[in-house]
Amino acid sequence: MIFKKILLTGSILALSSTVAFAATPYVGGSLGYSGFKHQSGEIVNLFGGYGDTFSQSQMIYLGGELGLNVAHYKTYGTTYGAGLSLLPGIMLAKNTMIYGRVGLDTLYASRQTHKNHYTYIFGPQYGLGVQTKVSDNWDVRGEYVYSNARQDGSYNLGLVYKFS
Repeated sequence: MIFKKILLTGSILALSSTVAFAATPYVGGSLGYSGFKHQSGEIVNLFGGYGDTFSQSQMIYLGGELGLNVAHYKTYGTTYGAGLSLLPGIMLAKNTMIYGRVGLDTLYASRQTHKNHYTYIFGPQYGLGVQTKVSDNWDVRGEYVYSNARQDGSYNLGLVYKFS
């Protein structure tokens, strides 16, 4: 049910961003180091969205992004999540921007005990990142994202493919 609401909201955001800013669609993925309830682990993120610069100076950026993630922790196990974010940013140079992340995140975790225990958590997420162009369609991104649903943050390094 929560995933359907996130997908619906993401679709509305993506369509409205395209109309308002003639935005560029993109997809990407990242790998990172995450903490969950004070446990460390690896996280894999897949994401897609729309974003573009606007204003007379073309220095202001606004994007909308839908993401999925899987993380694995030694003692807690595997968690799954989905998120929807706005990415406001400022262009530092022609090909490099710094951006913020503000959105909502969900977490699904199962813990194997004598009784299966499943947890669904929904909450805000926020972060800060830097993205730079490395070729016509490819960007590299580094970011820190704090998820209230995970109760901890992740450091991610990823690639972004922009459709022209």
